[in-house]
Amino acid sequence: MLLATYGVILTLTGLIADPQDEKTGGVNANLWAGLALLVVGLGFLAWARLRPVLVPEKSESSD
Repeated sequence: MLLATYGVILTLTGLIADPQDEKTGGVNANLWAGLALLVVGLGFLAWARLRPVLVPEKSESSD
């Protein structure tokens, strides 16, 4: 969830703020990093929803 949140923030910053092309060599770094974080974060969220970690209720002991 945190990666997706940072992805939204960086994507909005990349769309709204000055891209500062001189510092990044003509690439809008905030936009591309934000989109990458958004994709990865949403992928992790989908993974957590589709295949949740199941913890067994009782552990088997060898008593």
